[in-house]
Amino acid sequence: MRKATLDAMERRRLTAYRVCKTLGLNLGNVYAYLGKGDVSKVSRNTARRIMEYATG
Repeated sequence: MRKATLDAMERRRLTAYRVCKTLGLNLGNVYAYLGKGDVSKVSRNTARRIMEYATG
């Protein structure tokens, strides 16, 4: 799910900051999840919300 999210964000030129602001998420947790791959920082539901937003 993380890889698909990162690919979609790159295609749509979305930043982690924009995703966090739009979805009301903690920026540090999202950076840890997307950047470092720390899946313990976001729930599966939140990861799905991020992916759905990124894919449009």
